[in-house]
Amino acid sequence: MEHIKNHLLKVMSKKGLGGAAISSQICYFAKIWAKGRFKPISFSRGTLKVSVRSSAAAQELSMQEEELVAHLNSKIVRPVVRRVRFENNS
Repeated sequence: MEHIKNHLLKVMSKKGLGGAAISSQICYFAKIWAKGRFKPISFSRGTLKVSVRSSAAAQELSMQEEELVAHLNSKIVRPVVRRVRFENNS
C-alpha cells in the first residue's frame, strides 16, 4: 500500500498536483484523528485550518495542537504541518 501511495504522489507531483495531494492527505488524517470533534477545512503553507463547534472545543483542541501536528507529520513522513488554525462555526 505504501508503494502505491508513493507512486501516486510522484505522478501527481509531475502534473503539478503534489501540493494538492499532500493537502488532501493531511485533511484526511486530521479527520480520522478528530473523531468528530472538529472538521478539517484546508491545509496551506504549513497551517491546517479546522472548524470547531464552540470556543470551548477550540480551547480543548489548542491544548492538543502539538499532539495533532506530530501525528499528522508522522503520517505524511515529513514535517509539513506547523500549526492549526481554529474557526468557530457556532
